Parts: sequence; structure tokens; C-alpha cells
Amino acid sequence: MKKSGANSAFAAAALALTATATLGACAGAASPGTAQADAATNLVSAGHACATGQVAVSATDPEAGVGHRSLTILLTNTGSAACVLQGYPGAAVTDTTGAVILAAERTLRGYMGGAAGVVKVNLPAHGQASAILEWLAFSPHGAHSAAPNCPGLDGGRLLITPPDSTRTTSVALPTDICQELLIHPVVSGASGRS
Repeated sequence: MKKSGANSAFAAAALALTATATLGACAGAASPGTAQADAATNLVSAGHACATGQVAVSATDPEAGVGHRSLTILLTNTGSAACVLQGYPGAAVTDTTGAVILAAERTLRGYMGGAAGVVKVNLPAHGQASAILEWLAFSPHGAHSAAPNCPGLDGGRLLITPPDSTRTTSVALPTDICQELLIHPVVSGASGRS
């Protein structure tokens, strides 16, 4: 019985590797050898979420668009092994005491971009994924962004937490964050858009 179970497990693994290699070859892989190597990498990394501390967080300079602003959150795998990111980063603005005064709402898309859906991003060692964070740059009462009720002017911090992580990173707080802070899902690459 042990031999039969071992053979079944081996056959199932071989079938999965062959199916993945075949799909990779159909998608335009360079050669069957490359497709098999890619398939093996995908099988190894498919279910391993990035560990807390394995992903470094940074952000681009803000972009502007008719009362809207955004920045791209960059998530870089600093580990030596591939891992998977899926979902939304956490994002919040704090005041000078560290109390959260504005938390980002999770949405697929917004005025400044976003994603077509929530997907698993296979992140190779030193690879990058990204997400768009956007907001309105005027107060809820229509005043200029320098209005005293814009959280970005409170001198606090912008905190970012990668998906499935407990490690939060502080990035430069844009002073024009006033309302409707939105975070979009993680996508592959550095654009934050899909």
C-alpha cells in the first residue's frame, strides 16, 4: 500500500508540473526547459505568503489630477526566496501622538487608477509589487487644501502595512491629504495599475 500511495503522490505532482509546463509553453515560454523551470518555481512559491519583515515599503512622489492626488506604494521582496502577496496594503494617517485620524478605504479603482481585481502576485526575490493610494486634496467643506481640517496638515505620519503583515512602515505624509483616502489592491510591477 505504501508503494501505491507514494506512486499516486508522485504521479499527481508530475501531472501538476506537466500541466503547468504545458500552460506555460502555450503562453509563449521560450522552451520546454524554461517552461518546466518556471512551472517548478510557481509550484514552490504558489502558497507561501510573504513573511512579516520580508517586504520593504517605500512610496513614490505624489501625482496630481484635478483635486485628486495619489502615490504609488512600492513593495519589494527583500528575501532570498519568492513569496506571494495578495490583497490590500493597510494605509492610515496619524496625528502627532500616533492616533489614527484617517484610515484608507479599500476599493478596486478610483480616479487616479487601481486594479481590475484582487490577484495573487508571485513576488520573486528582489521583485516588486505596488498599489495606488489616492485622496482628495480639498477639505470636506470645499476649502483649499490648506484648511485646518485636512489630516495631512496635522504633522503626523502616513503608515503603510503590506498585506498579511503586522509590520508597519512610516512614509512621507503628503500635506494635502484631506479626505476620501482610498487604497487599491496590490498588482505586479511598480505602476500600481492593471
